[in-house]
Amino acid sequence: MNHDQILDDLRGANLIEADLYRADLRGADLRGADLRGADLYRADLREADLNGADLQWANLARANLREADLNGADLYRANLREADLNGADLRGADLYRADLAGAKGIMQISGFDARGYALIRWFKGKETWFNSGCRSFSLATALVHWGSEAYADRERGQNYVAAIKLCVKLQELNDESRRK
Repeated sequence: MNHDQILDDLRGANLIEADLYRADLRGADLRGADLRGADLYRADLREADLNGADLQWANLARANLREADLNGADLYRANLREADLNGADLRGADLYRADLAGAKGIMQISGFDARGYALIRWFKGKETWFNSGCRSFSLATALVHWGSEAYADRERGQNYVAAIKLCVKLQELNDESRRK
C-alpha cells in the first residue's frame, strides 16, 4: 500500500487523542474522522480534506492547514495558535471557543459573546468570509444577515455589521497603501 492509499483509509477513522505530532498528512482524506483531543501540533495538513471532521479539543497549534477543507468541521475549543489557515475553507466550521491567537489567514474580530461565539474573518481565494458559531457568510450575505431587522439580537447584529465595515475599510486602506 502506498502513502496515498494509507491516507485514503483515514476517512471516518477513530483517531481520538491520537499522537500525530508533526505528522505528514498533506492531502489526507480525513472526512468525518474523529480527532477529538488529538495532538496535531505542527502537523502538515496542507490540502487535507477534514470536511465534517470532529476536532474538538484538538491541538492544532502551529499546524499547516493551508488550503485544507474544514467545511463543517467541529473545532470546539481547538487550539489553533499560530496555525496557518491561509486559503482554508472554513464554511460551516464550528469555531466555538477555538483559540486562534497568532493564527495566519484568519482573524478573530470580536471577543466571545454570552453564547461563547466570536466574529471571525477569513479568506478563501480573494473572497472574504465571516463565521460566528457554525454559521458562515460571504461579505455581502454577512451584512444582510446580521444587519437584518429580523435578526434576533439587534445589538449584536449591529456590532457585527460595524466590525465588518471597519474590517472592509481597513482592508481598503491597506490595499491603497500597497499600491502607492
